Amino acid sequence: MASSSKSSPARGRPLKSQAREIVYRVSRFLNELKSEEALTLNVVSATSQATGVSASTVKRIASEGKLSEEKGKLSFSTPKGKRGERKKRIELDDFAKCCIRRKVHEFYAVRKTLPTVKNLLEALKEDGILDCQRTYLREILLELGFRWKSCQSKRKILIERPEIAAWREKYLRKIRSCREEGKNIVYLDETYLHENHVSSKCWQSREEIGVIEPIGKGRRLIIAHAGGEAGFIKNALLIFKSHQKSGDFHDEMNSKNFTKWLTDAVIPNIPLNSVIVMDNASYHCVQKNKRPTSTSLKVDVQNWLKTNNIPFSLDMRKPQLLQLAKSRDVQKIFVIDELLRESGHEVIRLPPYHPDLNPIEMVWGDLKEQVRHNLEATSLDKKAELFKKICSEYSTEKWTKVCAHVKKIEEEYWKTDALMDEEIDKIIVELSGSETSGDSDMSLTSSEESECTI
Repeated sequence: MASSSKSSPARGRPLKSQAREIVYRVSRFLNELKSEEALTLNVVSATSQATGVSASTVKRIASEGKLSEEKGKLSFSTPKGKRGERKKRIELDDFAKCCIRRKVHEFYAVRKTLPTVKNLLEALKEDGILDCQRTYLREILLELGFRWKSCQSKRKILIERPEIAAWREKYLRKIRSCREEGKNIVYLDETYLHENHVSSKCWQSREEIGVIEPIGKGRRLIIAHAGGEAGFIKNALLIFKSHQKSGDFHDEMNSKNFTKWLTDAVIPNIPLNSVIVMDNASYHCVQKNKRPTSTSLKVDVQNWLKTNNIPFSLDMRKPQLLQLAKSRDVQKIFVIDELLRESGHEVIRLPPYHPDLNPIEMVWGDLKEQVRHNLEATSLDKKAELFKKICSEYSTEKWTKVCAHVKKIEEEYWKTDALMDEEIDKIIVELSGSETSGDSDMSLTSSEESECTI
């Protein structure tokens, strides 16, 4: 029997039960024909050539068919294809995201070139910051507040959202002024620690299996603390077990808990006229004079208008009152700001997406790393005890070092932000004579994946 030179489309693919039965019947027919006519025929090879199925698969099907016939019924199963290992999405920490932000600024201010996703990714790979597909980098840029927008002559350029850039400039001016005045600056933040927080990698061998990583994350501790160049604030550590099962630890640290911690543990232990730096978590920003909404009672809307000296008529209906409240510009007053102001302190809020401007974020990373490498802290209670211990032993020198690093980052932002407008305008002018054929830096290709391997 002549062999076929063409490869069959069946090769390399798992055969379904019906196709496997056909292969088996062909094999059985050729085997019977060989016996009846005394042919010198290789049944497996002939079946493979006739059906386009590999010889090894023919053998497996023949064996499966014979076994099922012995049981009284000819049947075949469809083999399950091998599932490839699912690629894991890179979990970027806040500092890596801030490095990406600063790298974008570097392209404008230092390299003086347009930061496309392609050349930005190459630079991030070179510096060991991020190694992923371009699609994933686009997602991160969008999350950080960057947008690929139209500029003059329809040229596209990567521009940061103006409200974030303005907030950062305001913050940098304020914190610089506070330092020049010699004010005591206190940074505060909250974090969490899972019960199964252990190292994910260790040295192993055939004899030594090393650390066994627990299944699931388990319960967690909610932690709050404050510190500055002089170290952690004495007696300001708050640590308690979470009872929430949601993915966001902010559900447990609410406005009531935060205000009580601030009143009982932070304010009594910091010098007068301190500056408190915090982020924009919802419980940090509870408004004392919150503007009414459609869910507010009509009498509450009227009271709010009276409090803010906004004239209205008693015969106005609720929609008119709400529209009147919405149209007036009333300064937001935060409960925390008032509390600290009454105690002789001032609040400065970090710009969104800028944890790199808060040194306590680096301190959290250092402390968690120590907990991760301690094999004795196996339970949540032991982790709490260990965390308290390493907090009490955390040196002033380390705090001074991370605060100095943040000052350096502030200076980098200050310098690059000053150059941003000028450099972007230069790029726009230089490219004003050329037209682009589309928004290529935001287009997606089927070959790129938004998930990356770790």
